[in-house]
Amino acid sequence: MLPTLEEGHHAIFSLDKENAPGPDEYGPFFFQTFWTIIKKDVFEANLQLFKDGWKLPTYNSNKLAMIPKHNNANNVEHYRPIVVSNFKQKIIPKILIDGLDKLPCLGKLKGGPETSFGKEIPLKGS
Repeated sequence: MLPTLEEGHHAIFSLDKENAPGPDEYGPFFFQTFWTIIKKDVFEANLQLFKDGWKLPTYNSNKLAMIPKHNNANNVEHYRPIVVSNFKQKIIPKILIDGLDKLPCLGKLKGGPETSFGKEIPLKGS
């Protein structure tokens, strides 16, 4: 079953508008603000994966930055890796997870908010 435009809309608008843009320099703010103009193109690009199992090669480009944990960082353990993904890539998993949430059998299997995509997750050491 292919996702609908409404599911794509929900996926985009359920993600935090204030998140930083990805390597493509477009973040949730852009997609949510200009949705009425770009929705057809964005939806068709995402639908291509569901129809053909293929997406543009740069669709999932990411950037890795190593942030020093303290001033005297001279070892790999002294850095915190941060990965920035293109926002477009976040739409497909969100559509998939939202679809799985609709299945009654999964409600019994899910263990709480830590298993739900896009919800606040307490991280170790934060």
